[in-house]
Amino acid sequence: KHYKLFRMGGQTLMSEEKVRLLNEIGFEWDPAENRWYERYEELKAHLNNGCAISETCFQWTITQRLNYKKHQIGDKSHMTEKRVILLNEIGFDWTDNKRPGQQG
Repeated sequence: KHYKLFRMGGQTLMSEEKVRLLNEIGFEWDPAENRWYERYEELKAHLNNGCAISETCFQWTITQRLNYKKHQIGDKSHMTEKRVILLNEIGFDWTDNKRPGQQG
């Protein structure tokens, strides 16, 4: 909360020095965003190398499709244009909720 206020120029206890110190120890400013990119990289590796997809990543792909549908109709969603572009670049199938190799 304070970091966000600090970045927006609002009044907060956060300072450049505190930001620097937290960055030095590897502080995660946005864990949810980091998790999204971890799943994205896992999916990318799966699509590029044919390696097995984890249950977590498989469920993540289903969530991406649901968020994309919401995004398309203007509902609140975690999907962004940047994420759509990234997923399109790796050939993400927006319509298929089946596990790789699953029939029907």
